[in-house]
Formats: sequence, C-alpha cells, structure tokens
Amino acid sequence: MPRSATNILDISELPAPKRREARDFVQFLLSKCEKKRTPVSKRFAVLIDKPLTVESLEIPSRTLPVAFQTPIKVSEYVKMSRDEIYDEI
Repeated sequence: MPRSATNILDISELPAPKRREARDFVQFLLSKCEKKRTPVSKRFAVLIDKPLTVESLEIPSRTLPVAFQTPIKVSEYVKMSRDEIYDEI
C-alpha cells in the first residue's frame, strides 16, 4: 500500500496496548481486501463421496447422508447448557 498523507494515521498518543490493537485491526482489514485464492479443485471428490474397497478393507464414504442435508422443521428450540449436552453423550 503506497504511503501518502491521506492514509497515515497518527496513533502515537494511544497507550501501547491500544496501538497494538489498532495495528491488528488494520492488518485484519487489509487481509479482507487481499485477492481470494483459487478454489480447491474437486479432483478427489470421487474418493470422498463413494465407499472405497481395497482388498478386504472397506473405507466408507466421508460425506454425510442425504438425511443430514435436509433441514428439520421444529416448532420450538430447546435451550440447553453445554454441560447438559455432554451428559447425554
């Protein structure tokens, strides 16, 4: 990024932790503006989507069944704490 009078901000009056936080935030914003990487190719999709059998060893598909991909309509959400969820496992 070229430096000019329009994009220089004097943060020297801020305490050190606040300056660090401001620099981190600017770095975050700049990372959002970077060019996006090219998407990953789907060349291994066949190996993941279908079960694979090698001799007597069968490796199941690593994709979720269709039932997991369709939403379930619920009338009311049940609020649970994290501890309650782990108690049921």
